[in-house]
Amino acid sequence: MNQNLPEFVTNLAEQTSKASRVIQFFHKSPDLDSIGSNLGFINFIEKYNPKAELKILTKDEPSANIYLKIKEILGDKLQVVDPAEFDYRVGDLLIFIDFPEFSRTTNIKDFKLPDFISVAVVDHHMSNLESKGLNYVDTSNLSASSIVYEILKSANIEIKKGNFEFIIIGMLGDSGFFKHKDHKFIQSLQIIQDYCSIFGNEEYFKIIDSLESHKPLEEYNLQKIYLNNLVYKNDFAYTSMTSNEREESGVSHTFSETTNGANLIRNIEKTKFVFSVTQDLLNPNLFNISFRSCAGWNFPVRDMAIKLGGGGHLLAAGAQVESENISTAINLVLTCIHELNGF
Repeated sequence: MNQNLPEFVTNLAEQTSKASRVIQFFHKSPDLDSIGSNLGFINFIEKYNPKAELKILTKDEPSANIYLKIKEILGDKLQVVDPAEFDYRVGDLLIFIDFPEFSRTTNIKDFKLPDFISVAVVDHHMSNLESKGLNYVDTSNLSASSIVYEILKSANIEIKKGNFEFIIIGMLGDSGFFKHKDHKFIQSLQIIQDYCSIFGNEEYFKIIDSLESHKPLEEYNLQKIYLNNLVYKNDFAYTSMTSNEREESGVSHTFSETTNGANLIRNIEKTKFVFSVTQDLLNPNLFNISFRSCAGWNFPVRDMAIKLGGGGHLLAAGAQVESENISTAINLVLTCIHELNGF
């Protein structure tokens, strides 16, 4: 059951204070909001149970240009391990931020958490919550990082500089540097102002510079693949990438890109929406689908993602499908589009 913010904060503080371990997660192929919201939330754990053992688990190592910055804050608290292979214990509190269920952390099917595990969810996506624990979902927020900020302010928690930086990073990532429509736009700007009033304007621009500068060559090689594979239709466009294409372009298997293929092509004129199909690095029979509505259309791409077993925002959503090859995966998406929209 979804709770209001004050009730959620009170109940989660009580749960946190009793936990022997608190375990958070980056979702698969973690984006900036997954990373930023989780690192920001650490201040909540430190406030209510500083003696608790804290772990953040991720199946996929974050991108190289941000990984070292993460390690500065987390140290050995960050573990690159499939969460389905982790040893859960009595007294653990699991917190899912930016997604609602365990399946978004692992490719191992049918894994069930032990019944003795306590779970809390903080999310901004519309979905059917699997968790019977504490839930706070606010779909009016464009990012989970901005929700985490609201939680910390509601609890009167002072946010450390490094953690605050990651909250800003997460907000910038999910808002496309504030290019996407945000129902709480003024509040989002207020969070930036709060950061600048404490640490100075120059520190904010250092964050911008760190995200936009010094990108590894591998990132651009990935973009080249997506652009080479671009297919344009009358009403939409799509692109794709296989693991073999990554390898042939010189991109290492361990490099986790920040480029989203759908975001890369979403500004093609006259298109209503776009999607990308990317082969999973660990399981060649899994394909990650990203949908994006194009500027000016407000096309409901979430409907297509839901039909494929995924979800997300009305104008930005995703899913994962199982298929024998990428051509078949693309055809699954094209069939879904035709059935729902007639294209």
